[in-house]
Amino acid sequence: MAWVRLDDNFHWHPKVTPLSDGAYRLYVGALCYCNRYQQGGRVTSTHIKTLVGTGRRVQRMVTELVLATLWVEDGPDWLIHDYLLYQPDPTKQAAGRAGGQASAQARAQADRKHGAQAPAQPPSRTRPVPVGVITPEVPLQDDCSIESRGWRGEEEDIAVVLQRFKAPSVVVS
Repeated sequence: MAWVRLDDNFHWHPKVTPLSDGAYRLYVGALCYCNRYQQGGRVTSTHIKTLVGTGRRVQRMVTELVLATLWVEDGPDWLIHDYLLYQPDPTKQAAGRAGGQASAQARAQADRKHGAQAPAQPPSRTRPVPVGVITPEVPLQDDCSIESRGWRGEEEDIAVVLQRFKAPSVVVS
């Protein structure tokens, strides 16, 4: 999983605002860790050691998260409160992945059966072709601004500027 769900108001949530910087970092790190390694919101002391190390400072961060009811003690481990309410369930993710892989294999088999082959190279991306390049009759000076070419910003002067650049006439309404 390449992402973790966080509400854009997460930083200002009443449970989150009083956290110390370390506890905040541990909480977000634990969310990412649980999502990346499909832990279902379970945080072990080994995970904590991986995220922020060990010591009294780390114990204070864990205590802060438990007192803020962001983590719930579960024997020797901790559970991130409401993790499965906001993050994808790892068992459902695994089932979805397995279904997607089976579907891909079935498609590949059907393609082989019907003689379809995958393209050797992906189709090249097309680039837009410039149309109607505007070039001035006279060489440009060092100052290439429109004002230096005589346009004063009035609507009726646009036709004069367009004629100077040999552009087709445009009706300005």
